[in-house]
Amino acid sequence: MKSYFSNYFGVFLLEGLYHILDSKVSESLIEYEIQLTDEKHHIFQAHFPNNHLLPGFLHIDIAS
Repeated sequence: MKSYFSNYFGVFLLEGLYHILDSKVSESLIEYEIQLTDEKHHIFQAHFPNNHLLPGFLHIDIAS
């Protein structure tokens, strides 16, 4: 599944950004444990290069 924002911008922003470590499925909930990549990922280089923050819209995109 490709994300909304990455399709909108024509670049796959989430590619290589995180890895799924674990998933749990229950009757009404799916939970994922993820690990973000390090500060070398291109999104951290473009967004506050000296203060590596994950942009808020990507938090939403990952959660969706």
